[in-house]
Amino acid sequence: MAVQVSADGSVFQTTAPKALFAPRFAESPAANPFNLQYDVAADGRFLINVALDDLASTPIISTLNWKNRN
Repeated sequence: MAVQVSADGSVFQTTAPKALFAPRFAESPAANPFNLQYDVAADGRFLINVALDDLASTPIISTLNWKNRN
């Protein structure tokens, strides 16, 4: 959710909240036993849990026995 904020002297006002996006939270207690659906960092960035079917399938590439040329 997001709101616009304005302050003029001692008057503090906000607009009505509006949704930034419509997440589909993972509901499984086994996957998330503490029911933590999101976390916000001090700099304003955030992480959010999503349902597994929302994730794109991307292969993981691992390089073994790699040696630096230096």
